[in-house]
Amino acid sequence: MKHADVVISGGGMVGLPLALALAQGGLKTVVADTALPARVLDPRFDGRVSALAYASVRMLTALGVWEGLRPNAQPIQEILVTDGAAGRPASPFSLHFDAEEIGTEALGHIAENRHIRAALYEVVARTPNLELIAPAAVKSLDMQSGRAIVTLADGEAISAALVIAADVQESRLRNEMGISVIGWSYTLTGIVDTVED
Repeated sequence: MKHADVVISGGGMVGLPLALALAQGGLKTVVADTALPARVLDPRFDGRVSALAYASVRMLTALGVWEGLRPNAQPIQEILVTDGAAGRPASPFSLHFDAEEIGTEALGHIAENRHIRAALYEVVARTPNLELIAPAAVKSLDMQSGRAIVTLADGEAISAALVIAADVQESRLRNEMGISVIGWSYTLTGIVDTVED
C-alpha cells in the first residue's frame, strides 16, 4: 500500500495549486484525477477563460507557476461595473476600477484554462513530494483510526492522514461523506470579449 500525508481527489485548477502548496510545504501529496493531462491541454477540451484576481496571481507566483503562465495571460487594467436588464437601458450608476489608481501593473489577469493547467502541470512535474496519478478515479474511501484508505478504480490503495475532495462542483466523494453545500444563483451575466488591435 502506498502512503502519503494527503490525497487529493481532483487535479483541476483547485486541486493542483493546493497540491503544490502542500508538497512545497513538505507534505507527501498524491493527486488522483480522472482526466489525462494531454486531453485537458487540448484547445478543443475547454475553450473557457478564467479571471485571476491580483491575490491569485500572487499565489501562483509563490508556487512558481506564474512565470510559465505570464506569456499567455492578459492584464486587467480597468473594470467597469454597471447594472441593467435585457430590454432596459443600463443604470446611470456604475463603478470604475483602474490599476493606475492603486499603483499596480494590473488588477488581475485573464488566461485560457488550458494555459493555466499547462503551467500547473509543468511545476507539478518537477515538485518533490508530489505525485499526479492520471487518469485515476477514487473508487472508495475507508475511514480508519487516524488514517483514511483511498482505493482507486484500478485497485491501488493509498493511506493518508487527510483526503481532500476537489473533484468537481458536484463532488461524488463529498456527497458520499455526507458533506452538504449551500448554493444560490446570482442571476447575473458576465461578458468576456477578446479584442485584437
